[in-house]
Amino acid sequence: MSDLAYILADNAKKNLANPINTGFKVGVYLETNGPTFMAGNVEHENSSLNVCADRFALMMAHGKKLIPNHLHLVTDNKEPTFPCGVCRQYMSAWPTLKVTVYSADGSKKITKTAQQ
Repeated sequence: MSDLAYILADNAKKNLANPINTGFKVGVYLETNGPTFMAGNVEHENSSLNVCADRFALMMAHGKKLIPNHLHLVTDNKEPTFPCGVCRQYMSAWPTLKVTVYSADGSKKITKTAQQ
């Protein structure tokens, strides 16, 4: 696999994700009009305090007043897995944001815009 974005998202999944309740790891690599961001999902004993990896990365970019261009997401699933409904709603603030989701091994990927 030579897709650098997949490699960086997978690295975030392996090293930054902390799913203490579900064991479901998610990693994200986010390209912006400035610096890039990597994030993993963070779970808490109180599930209402969980933060998804994609929202985490988008919030970091938003806090620096950057425009997110392309979000790359990878999980441990055999098939590409799309963000949850809450994250999709959050992403709708950037209608041109591209979202690429990968299978665990990176062999499959699907790209859509945040509005699709």
